[in-house]
Amino acid sequence: MGHSVVLWYKSGAEELRGSHYDGAWNTTIASINLLASGWTHVAYTVDSTNNSQTLYIDGVEVNSDSSTTPICYINEADSYFGIRADGNNDRDMDGQLDDI
Repeated sequence: MGHSVVLWYKSGAEELRGSHYDGAWNTTIASINLLASGWTHVAYTVDSTNNSQTLYIDGVEVNSDSSTTPICYINEADSYFGIRADGNNDRDMDGQLDDI
């Protein structure tokens, strides 16, 4: 998937963002301060059948948007967690990942 699918936290804005690329970026945003809450389970799904993208925090849906096109898998062959696939480190994760 490369960086065709992205789940990231924008510190300072307190926003969890899920995005996927289909020729343009489609982004779903949930406002939450994850820095003060300890361990938090976050998930992002893209449902091409029902044309939706959804963010979850601790198993609870927090935002959903329509998305009428499927994920584009042409950017990269590999998947990365916590770092960008293009080598740019301006948004690398500063924290821990568990149970990927």
